[in-house]
Amino acid sequence: HWATYMEFCQPCQVPYEYIGKAENIVEESQFILKKTGAAAKVSFPTSRLFNPSHSPLTSDEMKSQWKTIPPDLFKATVDRYFSDFNIFGYPVPISVEEYIGTLT
Repeated sequence: HWATYMEFCQPCQVPYEYIGKAENIVEESQFILKKTGAAAKVSFPTSRLFNPSHSPLTSDEMKSQWKTIPPDLFKATVDRYFSDFNIFGYPVPISVEEYIGTLT
């Protein structure tokens, strides 16, 4: 579970036709189902778990949780997943404080 996408999915070696992002999973799954002709037979579950507008924590609660992460652990985690940030087009956070500043 903790492998990077670069290690686990090897996007540079496997010619994937589609790569989706979790924050768009409902829309992207509908697109894939239609594209493959499966939309008439299957549907993607749209429970609260997959609802992008549902957030189990408020922004302030998330910020409070992020503040508990030691800076060295945060840096090690960012370093570990650096390639994943880049291939999926996410900004690479420099510090916990910088990341917290991006939470709305």
